[in-house]
Amino acid sequence: KFQLTNEFLIHLQEKMKMKPSLVESQDLHLIGFKKPFRGVFDENSNNQEVIPKLWQELVARMDEIPNKKSDYLYGVIECNLMDGADTLEYMAAVAVENFKEVPVGMTAFTFTAGKIAKFSHIGSPSEIDKTVKYIFGTWLPQSSYKLREGLELEIYPHDYDPTDPNCRFEYCLALQ
Repeated sequence: KFQLTNEFLIHLQEKMKMKPSLVESQDLHLIGFKKPFRGVFDENSNNQEVIPKLWQELVARMDEIPNKKSDYLYGVIECNLMDGADTLEYMAAVAVENFKEVPVGMTAFTFTAGKIAKFSHIGSPSEIDKTVKYIFGTWLPQSSYKLREGLELEIYPHDYDPTDPNCRFEYCLALQ
C-alpha cells in the first residue's frame, strides 16, 4: 500500500517536474526488445529486474538495427486497460525510418501520433516508481485527461547515464 513519506515528498520537489508539458507527438516507429513485467502498483512488481535486462540486450545488439533515426532511446509501456491484469509490457527501443528490416528476435512497434503529457524525471531509474505513482495517483486523476491506448513512453537522451544521480529523462503519457 502506498504511503506518503518524507522521502516521497522530497522526490516530488527535487526529482521531477510535477507539471507536464502537453505536446502533439508524431508517429514514432520503434524497433527493440519487448517483455511482460509487473508494474509499480503490483505488490510483486518486477520492473527493476526485467527492464534493465531489456536495455542490456538492446545495447548489445543495437548495431544490427538499420535505418536508425536519432541517438535517442525509447522505453514503451503498454497496458491493456480492458483486461484488468497487472501485467504490462515494456519495450526498450530505438527510433527507425521504417520497418523494412527488423532483426531476428526484435519487435517493431509504432507509437501513434497524438497528444502526450511529458514529465521530466531526474535521478536513477530505480526511483521511477515514485514519479509513476505521483503521475497516476495524483496528476492524472486531478486532470481532465484520459489515457489513450494505455501507452506510456520514456525518452532517453543519447548521453543518458543511469548511474548519474542527476540524469534526466522524459516520462510521457499518451492522452485522448
